[in-house]
Amino acid sequence: MDIQIYYPSVKFLPDAMFGFMLKPPTAEEFKTFIKVYDATYDIEDIQDGDISSILEGLYELFNSDKNPLGDQQDFVKEDLLATSMTTGCVILLNNVKYVVAGIGFKKLSY
Repeated sequence: MDIQIYYPSVKFLPDAMFGFMLKPPTAEEFKTFIKVYDATYDIEDIQDGDISSILEGLYELFNSDKNPLGDQQDFVKEDLLATSMTTGCVILLNNVKYVVAGIGFKKLSY
C-alpha cells in the first residue's frame, strides 16, 4: 500500500485549517499542499472497513511522540501550518485522497 501525506502550506492561507473545518480543499487548493511523507507498506487485500482503521492509525501516529516527522520539525514549522496532522491535511492511500475532517475523514473526489 502506498501512503502519502500532504499538509497545507502557509503560502496557501494563514487560516487554512479553520476553513477546511467547513469544507475540504478543492483540487486547485490541493496543488499548494506540501508532501511531508511517502512510504510503501506490504499490506494486501485491504477491505473497505480497514481504510477507516488505517486512516485513524495514521492520524494517531502523526499526533504522537513517534511522529515520523520528528526529525524534520524545523522544516515543517518553517513551511507549513502545523507540525502534527490536523484538519485539512490530506492522506493518499493507493492514490485515493482522504482529508482529515472536523470529525473523521472524508474521501475526496479528485
